[in-house]
Amino acid sequence: MHPIASSFDYNNLIPAMQDKIARLLRFCRDNGLSCRCETNGRDFTVIIAPGLSAASWWLERLLIDD
Repeated sequence: MHPIASSFDYNNLIPAMQDKIARLLRFCRDNGLSCRCETNGRDFTVIIAPGLSAASWWLERLLIDD
């Protein structure tokens, strides 16, 4: 596993990628899918799997407004 992503990592992404990740996390939240956001250098990864954190937690952690 790589380190979890922070709002700093999210804000360093280009705006188009920020939008895509925000839409993906909202989709996960709306459909009850748990996930994990990781970063490794310049890579930002969203992992969707059972038993991970709620997507709403990630939306809050990354400071993504609804």
